[in-house]
Amino acid sequence: MRSDPAVSPDMDPFSRLPRNPSLSGRLERRRIARRLADRIGTPPEVQEAAGPATSESAAKWLRDIGHNLWAGVRLAALKRVADAGIAASFAQVVALTALGLLLAFARDFIRVGPAGEFVPWGLPGALFFLPLALCAAWLFTLPATDAKRTLRLLVAVLALTLPIDLLAMVAHHFLAESRHGLGVGHQAVFGAATAWQALAALVAAIRLGPTPLSRARLVTALAVASGVLAWPTAYLERYTLLWMPRDDGNREAQQSRLLAAGSEEVFYRQPRLLEAQLAALQPGRKGVVDVYFVGVGGWASEDVFMREVRYAQALFQQRFDAEGRTVTLINNPKTALEAPIASITALEQTLQRVAAVMDRDEDILFLFLTSHGSKEHRFSLEFWPLQLNPLDPVRLKSLLAQSGIKWKVVVVSACYSGGFIEPIKDETTLVITASAADRNSFGCSNEADFTYFGKAYLEDGLRTTHSFTAAFDLAKEVVTRREAAEEKFPSLPQMHVGAAIGDQLRRLEAELAQGRPPAAGPTGAAGEATQATAQYEQLVHSLWPSELMDAQRAACVEILALGDPHRIVRRDPESFAGIGPGSAPWSNIVVAYDRYVAENCAVYHNRFLDDQATDAWAQQLAPGDLDRVMEFLESPVGRRFLDAHVKTNLAVLKAMTAVTIRVSAESQESYAATIQRVMAEQQARRAPARK
Repeated sequence: MRSDPAVSPDMDPFSRLPRNPSLSGRLERRRIARRLADRIGTPPEVQEAAGPATSESAAKWLRDIGHNLWAGVRLAALKRVADAGIAASFAQVVALTALGLLLAFARDFIRVGPAGEFVPWGLPGALFFLPLALCAAWLFTLPATDAKRTLRLLVAVLALTLPIDLLAMVAHHFLAESRHGLGVGHQAVFGAATAWQALAALVAAIRLGPTPLSRARLVTALAVASGVLAWPTAYLERYTLLWMPRDDGNREAQQSRLLAAGSEEVFYRQPRLLEAQLAALQPGRKGVVDVYFVGVGGWASEDVFMREVRYAQALFQQRFDAEGRTVTLINNPKTALEAPIASITALEQTLQRVAAVMDRDEDILFLFLTSHGSKEHRFSLEFWPLQLNPLDPVRLKSLLAQSGIKWKVVVVSACYSGGFIEPIKDETTLVITASAADRNSFGCSNEADFTYFGKAYLEDGLRTTHSFTAAFDLAKEVVTRREAAEEKFPSLPQMHVGAAIGDQLRRLEAELAQGRPPAAGPTGAAGEATQATAQYEQLVHSLWPSELMDAQRAACVEILALGDPHRIVRRDPESFAGIGPGSAPWSNIVVAYDRYVAENCAVYHNRFLDDQATDAWAQQLAPGDLDRVMEFLESPVGRRFLDAHVKTNLAVLKAMTAVTIRVSAESQESYAATIQRVMAEQQARRAPARK
């Protein structure tokens, strides 16, 4: 018998298995080999070689990344790259995807700075391109089923995207500071990058795809590049945020603000808020050209529109004798419980009510609209999560026509607002817009007090003149100078004066210049007393404008929210005998609470201030001194003083409200705990007596 030869260390440990040329024999041999491998483990020689191989693989992986990045630059430049110039592996797919995320993060970090926080919910948007690229690579290689070629095309598409995104990031940064402004720059950069990326991917697919190139495959490649790569990224925002400014307040409070429009309190209170403002409108005075101010702040996510509407309201109350004849419709979480929401329905009801109380032959509607605008000339009405329809020129024209109001001044402060002029202009209407129909306007932000046009027209213009047209001429000059100084693309504010409204506007200017009211009223000593009272009222309104009164009313509502039924029932579900949200009687409790808040905070209203503060000032300040005070307040220094006065009071009020809420909440908890302890002790003392 032959003896078995010695097993060499280099010999395949499975080479001595009996060989069977049949298919079943080969499968059986592989099965036995796998079992033997599981039993004996990895040969020592293989284990010893693992260390050096790992470091060598890492070096190769890094070299492959470098090759792919260079290939991506060439492909983005529409240069030819050989198949061997692309290292295709799933490890490279992961690496290139990670580099794309890093680039997106760097873009946000540079914009925000280190004082920010990571946004995990931005990852799906940042990774959105990966499945598109995978689908495109697979479709590019059809009808072949070459997995290696598909993987190579996927790596190529991911690699060429990186330099395009890098250049887009740099261009976006520089254009944000250019004369064109960020809005135009963002759209141009995003569109160019999307088109460039699709074109480069198409060229790469033709050169790296199956050969020969047929007409059918060329058509397919065009369809894939446009339909899978270009079209989705054009309609879905790919550049989502991964790093954003850190919250400087309580996150739960921030979320509560964002959801304000959808809260139950707002749902029940909003109809009454609009009804209250419309019911408070005073009728027009015979023989007097009264101005009815309607302000609309359409965009809830930025406070500048709310501030602009409030300032305009106070301005018309002070300078245009519009006290009792103003309505504000505002989309903002801060005002959701105190001001009607701005919607087309609310605007329609407001215009109908104004038309009903005004003297249509004499009085003038001043409609002030401020928000974002679109190239399609749609004025944005946004208050998430509500679905509000935008206001377009045709719809606005219809609302004005249905109201029957004759004399109208319509000011639209928004991008592309010049598109409103042609549809709504007529002989009895003055139309003013912040920009031309094809231009952006500037100044929209959460921190600003005014947009560029809003500040120029309201503060620089109407604060110094009663002429709506002269204020526009001044504002246009101010805006033009500011945009030129900041190298922004000119917005070109527009104005159209109806042929018949000029005389009515001049009559209003004359009445305001002479002092109001010029029509029938008290005469002699009574008339002089009435005029003096009106001057003291003007002083009171200057020192305590509606903005400050609204803030005090909001602070009152915020403090009384400690007794909100929702808050109470969350702390103790049995507070209302088991009644809670969702039960039938709950709405009655909420309505009663709303009435309680409204009655307690009603004191912070200009009418109450007129009656109390006006009398107090008349007793303390002589008429001669009053004239000098009013002259000072009308001067540039006086206006700056009033502005500082209001801002200082707002800051103090905010701080006091925060302290009051904190101390009241603590006191309330302590009071409730004391009551529970006393009740428990009393029940414990009664228990033995019952026995």
